Amino acid sequence: MAINNGYYENELHNEVVLTEANMKLFEQDIKEGKPLDLTKYQTNEKHDYGNLFSNTGYFLGNKLSDLMVNGTGRAITVLKKLFTNGK
Repeated sequence: MAINNGYYENELHNEVVLTEANMKLFEQDIKEGKPLDLTKYQTNEKHDYGNLFSNTGYFLGNKLSDLMVNGTGRAITVLKKLFTNGK
């Protein structure tokens, strides 16, 4: 059973309201003969939800991945040299 607090619905409503406001602004600009630039009417906001914990996790994950990819290859090279008379 999902808990519904209305947050998602409110966000969708706000997007629609912004879209309607932008449509009115667009129509007004057409009536006034202003030059049109579509980027003026778009509301594509990019949010950065990063914080200390998520950034640290991202950093550690990348380092661990690098260690697994490159470190394993290096370890195999060292073992190979140990068991092949240094060739």
